[in-house]
Amino acid sequence: MPLTEAETRSKAILDRVCDAILAFMRTTYPTFDHDLRWAVFPVTNFLCGVAPAPHQVGEDKPEVKSPYIEGLYFSGDTVRGWGCAADAAVHAALLCAAAVGAYDYMQVVPEFMR
Repeated sequence: MPLTEAETRSKAILDRVCDAILAFMRTTYPTFDHDLRWAVFPVTNFLCGVAPAPHQVGEDKPEVKSPYIEGLYFSGDTVRGWGCAADAAVHAALLCAAAVGAYDYMQVVPEFMR
């Protein structure tokens, strides 16, 4: 479960979370300590994509073509597209390629993804 912004600033909570992650890994993978070479636990006070805000999902995602800058196009899992993660990034790339080129790449995806 993600931490709150306040929790990301508490060393005691972060230490407890890191210890819990390591304990889980050691229980799940018996050779974890032997195989581990190094570890880092990056902390951020927000997550993008994992816990999106309402304006970052579905039809509220920004369009592939910038409405403000002529010739600027976006691709990735955070712009208008179908699916999540890599699926969304590939779908957005097809939309972007179609927007800047002459071929409608939506013809290569199933009807429900158009």
